[in-house]
Amino acid sequence: FLEIVGLTPYALVAADRSGASAYASIKYLMVGTVGASLYLVGVGYTFLATGSLNMVDLQGAIASVGYGDPLIQAGYAFIAVGFGLKIALFPLHVWQPDAYQRAPDSVTALIAALVSTAAAYALLRVTYTVFTVEFLEANPHITNGMLLVAGVSILVGSALAVMQSDLKRLFAYSSVAQFGMIVAAIGLANETALLGGIVHLIGHGLLKFGLFLAIGLLAYGYGARRVRDLASLARRAPYVSGAFVVLGLALVGIPPSVGLLGKWYIALGAVRVAGTGDPAGAGIAVVMLLSTLFTLAYVARIVEQLYFAGVDPAVDSAADGGSSGSGPSDALADG
Repeated sequence: FLEIVGLTPYALVAADRSGASAYASIKYLMVGTVGASLYLVGVGYTFLATGSLNMVDLQGAIASVGYGDPLIQAGYAFIAVGFGLKIALFPLHVWQPDAYQRAPDSVTALIAALVSTAAAYALLRVTYTVFTVEFLEANPHITNGMLLVAGVSILVGSALAVMQSDLKRLFAYSSVAQFGMIVAAIGLANETALLGGIVHLIGHGLLKFGLFLAIGLLAYGYGARRVRDLASLARRAPYVSGAFVVLGLALVGIPPSVGLLGKWYIALGAVRVAGTGDPAGAGIAVVMLLSTLFTLAYVARIVEQLYFAGVDPAVDSAADGGSSGSGPSDALADG
């Protein structure tokens, strides 16, 4: 599994043979290797405690050994941190912005849709199939740690996304926040949040695939790689711009998008946890609300640039060609 979701993307990131891509690929390789190693250490601890590597057998074996066994706890902790590096949770996200930005556009769309998504699915499957929800309930310090990291990832990832000017880095930091929500759904350990996490995992993969495809098309056709490059681009690329905006609004969670459905059930699960007296649930609900506002802010900035900013260069050139000296056309161009 780790070979499939790890080694191939390392080579793809450096596919255009530029120095920046090679650097991003090496950083990705180093961090990914650490993540894979931590995962294998966790598997080793689990094997030492149970004597089995079969996922179905492990479920009963872990229950027999005891959910409080130090080897079992250490095994899960190493597995979770290893997958956290693959998922790119804050502060384990350092490889992702460079890898997304420096990879060829088609590669960015592929790894954004698949790599972290596969790692998040693996964490979810190992948590609930191998260790089970009873393990999480018996180890509240582990779930609280997961929720803390997830909450920080949601908030910091969203805040960093707002600060970006490069489109690919912007949506890379957005992924840090969105995967934080999925990990929060795993840590909340109730059916409602888990349903939302699964829906958001699938929906986010599809949305990011479409968003990075749109960025690639706008970059290929019009050289637009930064937010300011989108000025008035909707006049020349109405269909791609329209799809870009629709996908961005779905990421915000505008009804009836899949982005709303996943976030709604995760937040509802968090509220139900808060209702049991656990403040961690309330914290996750609050940071998800703040993250949605941040997401709306950077998507609104993109919409403003596409439809309301700048002057269409084609119209501007025609105006300049039809006039001599300074005049209204020149004033319009200067504006």
